Amino acid sequence: MLNRAHARFYSPLLTGVEPRNLLIQPANRGTAPAIVSPLMRLMEAGHTGAVAIFPSDHYVSDDSEFMRHVTMAIAEVEFSPRLIVLLGITPDEPRSGYGWIEPGTPVIPANSIFGRIAPICRFWEKPSPELASRLFGCGCLWNSFILVANIECLQSLVAKALPELYTAFARVRPSLGTVREKGALETVYSVLPSLNFSERVLSEFPGELSVLPITGVEWSDLGEPGRLLAVMSSKGIRPEWLDRLQISAHLEGR
Repeated sequence: MLNRAHARFYSPLLTGVEPRNLLIQPANRGTAPAIVSPLMRLMEAGHTGAVAIFPSDHYVSDDSEFMRHVTMAIAEVEFSPRLIVLLGITPDEPRSGYGWIEPGTPVIPANSIFGRIAPICRFWEKPSPELASRLFGCGCLWNSFILVANIECLQSLVAKALPELYTAFARVRPSLGTVREKGALETVYSVLPSLNFSERVLSEFPGELSVLPITGVEWSDLGEPGRLLAVMSSKGIRPEWLDRLQISAHLEGR
């Protein structure tokens, strides 16, 4: 999923990527339209199985171990299509700048691969430092917003939470993946409000969601400059632009 306004940033990175694997939004209308539109396109193309949703601004220390957990979640969803699974990060400190997941008692069905899956009791979005410490102490998880679900089950949840958004994209679904897609999306996006998927869908129905804890992987949401710089520093990376920025700030302070 791409935003047309960011073309100068992403275009150099997409050499060799087939156009059918890209869906370009005409404008930013939040995460809900950015998720619903590709789901509609996949369904129009005949996809009926599991889908995985990945935010684009995350860091993980071990790609292979991380994807092992994603593969596990996909296997669980294929086995039980009613599951909607979020991947929760086992925290190493009580960070207040992250969203948190409060898990319930893990599900223990006959098939042992589900042993670590737990229902979600509730979400805590960017709690105070005091509350973050309590959540950390009682075994809550950071919300990675990495989600695995059966596509039809997920769309059913969207239809219940945001019926007008679901209907808007359902009307143009036959045009998705065709030469008519660009015009169809422009028509829909021109009247869409900004809608946050986490707030308007997930947080409204925590009882329909489950969480799979991720262990053995360092993770960071790079949505803030400080987090990005911290990860780069931990890897011994110091970009030239940071030195220029500090020099500029020093000169302005004189």
